[in-house]
Amino acid sequence: MDKCLFVITGDTFRLGGQRSPNKGGEESYNRQRLATDSHNRFFKNIEDKFNVKCDLLLNIYKCSDEYDKDFLEWYGDRVVESHLHPERMAGEMELAYDTMNKLSQRGIDEYRFVMLIRPDWYLKKYFADIFEIDDERVLYAHLDGGYPLKTDNGRVSFLAYDNEYDFPYVCHCITYCPRKHFKLLLENQVWHWHDSLMKLMRHVPRKDIGFFVDTFHWWWYRDWE
Repeated sequence: MDKCLFVITGDTFRLGGQRSPNKGGEESYNRQRLATDSHNRFFKNIEDKFNVKCDLLLNIYKCSDEYDKDFLEWYGDRVVESHLHPERMAGEMELAYDTMNKLSQRGIDEYRFVMLIRPDWYLKKYFADIFEIDDERVLYAHLDGGYPLKTDNGRVSFLAYDNEYDFPYVCHCITYCPRKHFKLLLENQVWHWHDSLMKLMRHVPRKDIGFFVDTFHWWWYRDWE
């Protein structure tokens, strides 16, 4: 039987907007349970539909002893490795690099694909319906339209760091990587930040990159002209 590895990394039991430090309490507990239940349904769908066993590696921030215990129990025996950091690292990228380091130490060659998901993301049934195993392409959630936009004769372009690479930003909070690209994954060239596509395009052709939802979603607007 093939195996895949899901890597769940970030803050659990979150409340509030982006970068909010708020966590804990009944509302956050209920929201996290809904998200985790949706993950477990997704894992079961993969196991039933594709006959691929789902292992989980957790690299998360600590909430509380009680909540953390429940969180681990919700995922059950699919968890093959877990790390709970007592304090936030200096930034998002520090946790990303730490996650890749843990994957390197563990070794991932036994897996057909690795998929990274934020712990607080609820996965809709639609996502399970459209999901297919892809042994060739890195897949991101969707194009991210919430970053600097420029226009050229009416054409909108998504400029990463305003440099010569006219590549779009992506939502990296769901990232799928097949075994074919594991070396780049462990070198932080696949799953990095919203600039992940810019980094990956330096190493692979366009045909090796795709999206689960092939549209862009705009969470923030500012006139950059």
